[in-house]
Amino acid sequence: MLIARLQDSHVEVLEALYENPVAVTPLFCGDCKSYIASLSLALNSQPKLKRNIVRLHFAYLSSYFWPATDSATRDEIFHRILFPFLLFTRSREKTVEYVWDLVGKCFSERTGSSALNWLNGCAALVKAQVTPDEGADHVELMNQINFSVSTKMAG
Repeated sequence: MLIARLQDSHVEVLEALYENPVAVTPLFCGDCKSYIASLSLALNSQPKLKRNIVRLHFAYLSSYFWPATDSATRDEIFHRILFPFLLFTRSREKTVEYVWDLVGKCFSERTGSSALNWLNGCAALVKAQVTPDEGADHVELMNQINFSVSTKMAG
């Protein structure tokens, strides 16, 4: 079963899996719940994933799977896949930057998820703050960005 391959930690296997997105998207969409559960487990089961693995998953998700799904599935994707990657931590800093970049470029431009309304304006807020001043406390900057994002989402 192809969905089980989402758990693979070898880049080559994932590249082969996503190599033909036109062929795999109908298969994944045929069992959206299993795809989302497996992808969520793959992304959240290890404290420090290789960035290129995360990029492969999110690139496919944003470009092919998301546009092929309905609103309810998109809400589930938001809550189970995107949301855990929206706040900065030391171990996920670069991954979170990448996810926010995708949110700004791909997800915010697309409609069909009420959950994305929470993110209105957040990607631009993160982008504006993500480049720290020289000498600034990096951890404090991440905390400040997280506070700004959570305040905007709550607002």
